[in-house]
Amino acid sequence: MTSSGFPGLAISFTSMWFLHQTGATTYSLVGSLNKIPLSVAGILLFPVPTSLQNFTSILFGLLAELVVRITTALSERLKMVVCTVTHTFECFFKGK
Repeated sequence: MTSSGFPGLAISFTSMWFLHQTGATTYSLVGSLNKIPLSVAGILLFPVPTSLQNFTSILFGLLAELVVRITTALSERLKMVVCTVTHTFECFFKGK
């Protein structure tokens, strides 16, 4: 139990450090991209019949995750721009 607890604690601390150093969007993108090496490792390590369907499903999952993450990031940036522009116009017209 202790042998699995310390690595788990270390992973938690390194995850929080990475989040502090980068940002939520980068952390989320890295979290979504870690599925690719795990999928490839699963195909190589376990006796799974490899086919075009396996690789296509992995590629489709990767592209779908990237689209979701990119649109989420762009949506957040657009909200910030709209709020900034709205606030600037309000201050301008109120004479502040």
